[in-house]
Amino acid sequence: MKKNAMIALGALAFAAAAATAAIPYTFSAGTAIKSAEVNGNFSALQGQADGQDGRLTKLETQVDAQDGRLTKLEVAIAKPTDQLICVTASTVAAWVRALPGAPPANCVQGSAPTDTKQMTFAQVMQEGWLMVTVDGGGGYALFHK
Repeated sequence: MKKNAMIALGALAFAAAAATAAIPYTFSAGTAIKSAEVNGNFSALQGQADGQDGRLTKLETQVDAQDGRLTKLEVAIAKPTDQLICVTASTVAAWVRALPGAPPANCVQGSAPTDTKQMTFAQVMQEGWLMVTVDGGGGYALFHK
């Protein structure tokens, strides 16, 4: 039973590939076919399947790379080495977009709590901070490094 299911599944996969694949020869009932033409169709399908394998391998590599980046971000968020909180007179949205008239925010770093710095959002990003919390309608944002 399992073998029949595998054969049916293979035939279904082949039929699906053939339905979307460009094959060089078509056959109709009552006409003789040549083995070279059948083999040509199989070769065309094999070539297209190999191309799909290459695309899948490339996508798997990209997914693995993104997974590595996500793992690094999760570690950075879970175990910050330092924190920065920035409070702005406008909204965080205006500060982030650097809208005209939006003043720099007053920022305090956890490792130097007595040192207040005025910083733009671009400066915060250039220093490598990762935004983890934003006050929805207010004017503060928390960053981790």
